[in-house]
Amino acid sequence: MILNDQDLVIREADEKDRGQIAKLLQNESFTHRHLSWIPPLDWLGNQPYLVLEQNLRIIAALACPPDEDGGTWLRLFAVSPGLSIHRAWRALWPPALSWLQDKFVVKRVNALVVQDQMLNLLTNSGFQEGYRVVVLVWELAQARWPDQKEKVQIRGMLRDDFLRIYEIDQVSFEPIWCNSMSHIEIAYQEAFSASVAMINNRLVGFQISTINPQGGHLARLAVDHEYQNLGVGTALVKDLLDRFQRQGIAQVTVNTQARNQASLELYNKFGFTLLDEFYPVLQYNLDRSP
Repeated sequence: MILNDQDLVIREADEKDRGQIAKLLQNESFTHRHLSWIPPLDWLGNQPYLVLEQNLRIIAALACPPDEDGGTWLRLFAVSPGLSIHRAWRALWPPALSWLQDKFVVKRVNALVVQDQMLNLLTNSGFQEGYRVVVLVWELAQARWPDQKEKVQIRGMLRDDFLRIYEIDQVSFEPIWCNSMSHIEIAYQEAFSASVAMINNRLVGFQISTINPQGGHLARLAVDHEYQNLGVGTALVKDLLDRFQRQGIAQVTVNTQARNQASLELYNKFGFTLLDEFYPVLQYNLDRSP
């Protein structure tokens, strides 16, 4: 997979490129990174992960390798200062797309977009909006505490819970949003708080949360569909907000789909406020690719 054009070379990245790609990301380059538990550099060794070189120096990189469950996101697109992002995209995207088509491992490539330049670039390349992710924020001063009707036990998550958590995750979300087992493992390792909900000694829901300089972030919340409307989500969120308060954290954010009415209603009960910002998720359908 090599293309020469005026001293430019496209090739597959590997582990020996880690240092150069890290430098590219730190060098005030134009960078699109997928918001995920796994950072872009940790996808090295998985394909398609391509770099654009000039005189043995990496000046752009693009990565969209599928995870073990087939979920495929545009995980990285980085371009060195001075290089046109359009030129870099036209060089790297077609061979990455060709790799995916040849392997036929996925039906779509997804991209969560936070920059207007990236939105325009993807739209002009045939990506179409499939979802919108919205942001809600909870502040202690405006907090509300709904009543807990059902008796739900909350305890810390254990590694022995992973299989059950994976099962709940798979049936709680559309495939695009599902976490692979490796993502659950990494999320657990990086979490500020990871807890599960129990009813009659059965694990029926879970949450995974993080902290950042701005406050707390509820990264994942799921409830077994057989236990919906029993207050499981309410119990998990209440317990989490209590944990955040004990750590002196008075602001918490959460993301959800704009059309996920159940989630919006749950967070509204606690006083979460919907912000004006949203992030489109664009999708490229490989079934209609030329």
